[in-house]
Amino acid sequence: MPGEKNNPPHKIIMTPQKEGRVAKLNYADYDKALYYTHRSQWDNLLILMVRTEDDLLSKRIEHFLHAYNFERDDAIVEKRLYDLLQYIDHASFSGHEHENGVLVFT
Repeated sequence: MPGEKNNPPHKIIMTPQKEGRVAKLNYADYDKALYYTHRSQWDNLLILMVRTEDDLLSKRIEHFLHAYNFERDDAIVEKRLYDLLQYIDHASFSGHEHENGVLVFT
């Protein structure tokens, strides 16, 4: 339609943080998540899940840890691990020019 923007299906936009807090993306969180996952330091990964400002990273960690601890099917655990690693890879290289806000996929 005329006047409508044709946005790509997967675009990263910045949104303001809830409750008036200023969100600062901490790229060290992605490095920590990768390190803890590689070293199988699940307790530290759980702590990172709680402390990170990145809601999507927190959710991916939660899904992986739940699958690792409770799933009987190794394919599901592997999928959750790959989902986490893929998000870490994507987020750590996206949006470095932004300083405030939360990355949101649209």
